[in-house]
Amino acid sequence: MMGVLQEALVELQNLSFNPSVAKNGSFSELVRTLQQQLSGAESLLNLWLLAQHKHATLHALFSSTVSRAQCGDHADAFEAMHSAWKHMMAQAAALPSLQETCAQDDRNKQV
Repeated sequence: MMGVLQEALVELQNLSFNPSVAKNGSFSELVRTLQQQLSGAESLLNLWLLAQHKHATLHALFSSTVSRAQCGDHADAFEAMHSAWKHMMAQAAALPSLQETCAQDDRNKQV
């Protein structure tokens, strides 16, 4: 998916340099808007993948009752974060449109 997103960004960038597009103000603005939206989506997806990797690593660490007992407050903090992560993932699954998911309020902060 990331490859398709990056290809679309390159195509839009190439399109923005096309003289016919540059002459058409409204179409040129649409191309710029799409570039901004896709660029924001790419940034968010990269951040999401990083957060997912970190979550998986921490989940493996804190899934053991022995580890949870030894880590105390850190285990409680992870449990709160884990709950928030599960909630955010359920929201994303309920709204499968990438554009709509990325446009959610404070999505970057949530990730």
